[in-house]
Amino acid sequence: MPDPPFDGKLATHKPLPQGKAFLICEEAELDDITGQFSFFNVVSSLGFPKFPAESPPLAIYLQLYDGIGRYELGIELRNLADDTSVTAENFSSLDFPERLVKMELVLPIDAMRFPRPGRYELVILFEGQELATQFIDAEVSNGSETR
Repeated sequence: MPDPPFDGKLATHKPLPQGKAFLICEEAELDDITGQFSFFNVVSSLGFPKFPAESPPLAIYLQLYDGIGRYELGIELRNLADDTSVTAENFSSLDFPERLVKMELVLPIDAMRFPRPGRYELVILFEGQELATQFIDAEVSNGSETR
């Protein structure tokens, strides 16, 4: 099917920022002297004695650039076994003061609920659109553990 004729109007949506880093960890701290982040226990899987289960508090570190103005920021946890959304959370908006500015932020997550063992996808959303994803495995273990 051919494209519709150009009506002289330009698209009004702005592009999403670019993601340079996305980490899930137990803790992320900013050093006041160096201005650098330190990450403690980067997480790729969580172990639970039984399901449904709730994660310990976690932190999501994002490094972004090339944004334009203000964006609404959210996260979603998807169960990949049946492609359902398990958890969705909206954060406040993020404002890029200039296009070339690098933004670093840490999103604190009180807990995520995992209904059953399996692979999940943590999705970062900007303006409701998928910006970045990370896999996280929820596993049965003898005790609560993160890896």
